Amino acid sequence: MQPLEHPGFWWRPDHPDRHMPGVLIFRPGERARLELFDAFFPLPEALARVFTTHTEPIILGESSTGEKITLMGCAEFPG
Repeated sequence: MQPLEHPGFWWRPDHPDRHMPGVLIFRPGERARLELFDAFFPLPEALARVFTTHTEPIILGESSTGEKITLMGCAEFPG
């Protein structure tokens, strides 16, 4: 299996108008990781989440090549 990187835009289904740029990264033997260049939440709420684990049932995305991507059962880890 090859490593994959999918740059694109990502959003929560309940906020379809707020797309975040980021990259979905997959390396064999590791968990897939979504690195966003912005936050899904306003700054005060994002700061309150720094030391907690948060789950997001579904994250939708579209890669820079137009591929539609659905991520399910996501967790945001502190750090």
